[in-house]
Amino acid sequence: ELAAESEQLVKARGSIKVGEAKQAKTALELEAESEQLVKARKAIKVGEAAQVKTAKELEERTRELAGESEQLVKSRATIKVGEAAQAKAALELAKTARELEAESEQLVRARATIKVAESAQAKTTLELEERKRELESESGLLVKARST
Repeated sequence: ELAAESEQLVKARGSIKVGEAKQAKTALELEAESEQLVKARKAIKVGEAAQVKTAKELEERTRELAGESEQLVKSRATIKVGEAAQAKAALELAKTARELEAESEQLVRARATIKVAESAQAKTTLELEERKRELESESGLLVKARST
């Protein structure tokens, strides 16, 4: 029994030592995290100070902008109107270009159709002239036949 208890005691001491080692490791980790927190807090304070400075600079710049002359404001508005008109004109030009391109394609198709029609008409004219000669020839033969 003593041997079993002794063995349990040894195991318990080993577990305690493992627990103490884990606890020491955790303490070191907490200390490292604490240092990181301190650094993070310092960084936050620096950021907040920069933010305050930036806010003050923005307020000052806003006051400067508010103090601009009415003529400058009108000029800017005129420029924006001009830019809008330019953009509108560019859109209209693009639309017109697309329309012209479509019309051009239609013209090409129409010209091709006209050429086909002209070709067919020329063929028909030749056929009619040939038929006319045949009829004239037949008519001449009929006249000769009647006269004889």
